[in-house]
Amino acid sequence: MYTHFLKIKNMKISNSLFLVLSTVILFLSCKTEEKKFFGEPQVIASGFQFTEGPHWLDGEGLIFSDIPASKIYIWKADKDTVEVWLDPSGRSNGIDAMPNGDIIIAQHSGKISRVNSDKSTKTLASTYKGKKLNSPNDLAITSDSVVFFTDPTFGVSGEPELEFSGVYQLKNDSLKLVYDEFKLPNGIALSADERFLFAGDSETGDIIKFNLDEKAEIISKELFANIGEPTELGGADGMLMDNDNRLYTTGPNGLTVFDESGKQIAQLKFKEQITNLSWGSEVGETLFVTASDKVYKVEVQN
Repeated sequence: MYTHFLKIKNMKISNSLFLVLSTVILFLSCKTEEKKFFGEPQVIASGFQFTEGPHWLDGEGLIFSDIPASKIYIWKADKDTVEVWLDPSGRSNGIDAMPNGDIIIAQHSGKISRVNSDKSTKTLASTYKGKKLNSPNDLAITSDSVVFFTDPTFGVSGEPELEFSGVYQLKNDSLKLVYDEFKLPNGIALSADERFLFAGDSETGDIIKFNLDEKAEIISKELFANIGEPTELGGADGMLMDNDNRLYTTGPNGLTVFDESGKQIAQLKFKEQITNLSWGSEVGETLFVTASDKVYKVEVQN
């Protein structure tokens, strides 16, 4: 009887040990998978005030905003040097391009503008129903030149003229409010097939997924994910997608990746606030990530 008890006891110990080992193995595999997803971040430029809005220019390099300096810089990939690309920039934040290559910038001065070939700017939108926009933050542009942008109150001096912070659609020179339920709308991104638009709220951490029709009109919306409320490392911020409909976003937990169902599949921690991100020449290969005073390059390995 005692021998039988020992066998049962040993079986229980073995089962417990098996469960512990299984948990450890699962944890290590998850950590290994996470490490495989990203390479080690490398600083390519530093010494700025607050960087944002990275955008890759084929054949040239990376342009990015320094908001307080009201400048856009370019990191020249072939020379590994940095120089001023636009000064002043209207305290630009997000940067994107039209299908014809025209650069469009979201400016905290209250405008969405096009950068002309001579580096002058032309205002595309600055008011909604006669009231000044708050502080355009980030933007995403379709292959048919439809511009979506977020307009929180970051950087607004005095009382905002608008009573809400919106997500807008700029289409054929016509500005339309498409969503006004965010407290502080920030990052925005389109899926590769342009069927979905994603936007995040810095105050709540919510990321909303908007379903689009073939004319880039919103037909429905749903909560996609939540990355948490702001911390000393910032709130929900810039985002982009790869060709597998995975969403990459910066926020209080660093760089986070979600699959198309909204499940978190990878995360890369930073010791500082990171703000926005851009693909390099190939989608899904190299990420450029802006931080408070520097810019990183991160290789994606999955």
